Amino acid sequence: MKLGRIFLSLLWLFLVTNRPVQGQENVTRVVAKVDDKVILYEEIRTSEEVMRLRKSMASGGMIVFPGNRATPESASELKHALEAQELANRINKILYPILFDKYGIVVGDEELKNRVDKRTESLDLSAIAAKTRKTYAALLNAFSSVYEKHEKKDAAYAKFLKPYFTKDQWDAYLPSYRSLEKRKSLRVMTQVTPDILRKSLEVAFKQELQEEKLNSKINEILSLENEEFRSDLALLALKPTNSDLDEKRKFVHAKRREWWLSTYKSFVTVLDQDFSDIFGYLAT
Repeated sequence: MKLGRIFLSLLWLFLVTNRPVQGQENVTRVVAKVDDKVILYEEIRTSEEVMRLRKSMASGGMIVFPGNRATPESASELKHALEAQELANRINKILYPILFDKYGIVVGDEELKNRVDKRTESLDLSAIAAKTRKTYAALLNAFSSVYEKHEKKDAAYAKFLKPYFTKDQWDAYLPSYRSLEKRKSLRVMTQVTPDILRKSLEVAFKQELQEEKLNSKINEILSLENEEFRSDLALLALKPTNSDLDEKRKFVHAKRREWWLSTYKSFVTVLDQDFSDIFGYLAT
């Protein structure tokens, strides 16, 4: 997990989590069920990447390759792929804690502290917190400039946001924060401190450690069930980059994929046939 991606996620997580739902279209359309929890299509279609694509498709400006505009078919395929990936992410968000509990995956306080300390030792959290506060203050100023002062959105972007956000990000989120009431939640990000950043990193690194331990547990389960898997895994641990072991590497990957596919199918029920291919996105 790269720290740059973590901090980028910190900037956008608040926007994604708190963005108001636009309209009522597909609000009750259930696409999948994980254990006893349902996932609505509305949650998927209002994700950042899908909204950005929908806007680009609507304007006729979507480029698939340099110089080539998307055909209706290719645009539709890309939209489905983005929506399916968003659904896969939401399924994993529900399923992983279930698996952590099932297999007794626990991360100790000292273990987590050591991971966070090691991965942040070269970072200046005070500087990052200051930049976060400045970024969200600029975002709020841009919203105010457009909606209260009636400035053109492109001018507001150039004046306040160009150093921080892409034009596509600005266009995607602008409609969601039209009112002052809806913008209140964003002000929290203008008060970010180094301690808050560290706590956010603790959440990310705890999940990273949990996933590492779950992967080890899966290897343990498969090693008990399959002698070839056990011997191949041991050999790959000794020679992880040896190209002569590619066939063994493929075998180990295939067995792990089988395990994941079986696990997903035991917990996930697809209720919308538009996403009947979701297991292909989950078990890769």
